Amino acid sequence: MSILTFFSKSTLQFQISLMFMGMFLSMYHPLGIGLISKAVRRRGAALGINGVFGSIGIASAPFVAGIISYLLGWRYTYLVLGIPPLFLGLLLYSTGLDYTLVKSGADNGKEGTDTSNVRAFAVLCISMCLAGFVYRGQTLLLPRHFERNVHFLYNFVSSFDFMKLEGTKTLAATILISFVYMIGVIGQLIGGKVADSVDLRYAYFFIFLAMLPFLPMLCFFRDVPLFAVSLVFILLLIGMQPVENSLIAQFTPVRWRSTSYGVKFIITFGISSSVIYPIGFFQTRFSPEAPFLLFFLATLLLMVNNGVIIALTGKLQTSTDHTP
Repeated sequence: MSILTFFSKSTLQFQISLMFMGMFLSMYHPLGIGLISKAVRRRGAALGINGVFGSIGIASAPFVAGIISYLLGWRYTYLVLGIPPLFLGLLLYSTGLDYTLVKSGADNGKEGTDTSNVRAFAVLCISMCLAGFVYRGQTLLLPRHFERNVHFLYNFVSSFDFMKLEGTKTLAATILISFVYMIGVIGQLIGGKVADSVDLRYAYFFIFLAMLPFLPMLCFFRDVPLFAVSLVFILLLIGMQPVENSLIAQFTPVRWRSTSYGVKFIITFGISSSVIYPIGFFQTRFSPEAPFLLFFLATLLLMVNNGVIIALTGKLQTSTDHTP
């Protein structure tokens, strides 16, 4: 569909090509993560690595697309980026995968029969919705929050006469927030290791517990302290993703694994995107930083919900998929 976008001759053809390209791209998360959860023994670590490369792709996409567009024109961006997936698809198709690896531990003999796991997944969906609210919300708030309140890089750059240009303040904030997110990607690797080492339910609970005090700090701190707090907060927020995805795998039967990830991403990419409305309300009625306190309350509720998951599943055996 990306290659067809290159050959589009009208606005309608261009729109249809983009629509179908977006549809197929959106299939990656449930299918790709489902594949990892079924076919990789050290599931948590693999999910963390998957997240790292996904984040690198997102971070590098504007740069790569900009270079191609500058050298060849915007249409060639779709052509150049459309060719590699053809070869990658063939390579993946020719790769032998052993789906029996995950049929051990928590998955062994209980798939589709343990009603506590079904209930736990339903409750987990509430946690994922709340986590999605916090994640989507901070991506909307932090860049502008940095521009208003983190000035140390701008002050340093503006001390040079030749750098006193319009937009320098925005550029300095963009560099810092990009650095925060790039460092945060390390959290994917840490979270993957955690997912392979401890009870996933407690890991999920304690990551949000650790995250909780940083939300008021994001609201009230300024400049270097705000930058430092943001680094740790994003590290935890991104680091919980492999744990969350591993929990889904533990609570759902293999035959419904990709569908369960589809449900997760409908919640986190779809429903959670409505966070823009309470953000606007709180910023209008209170202050630009007030939504961080809303996220604090959402995280508190999320932790209570995670406690319900632990209670529902009792002494559930942690999956042994992660045996080295």
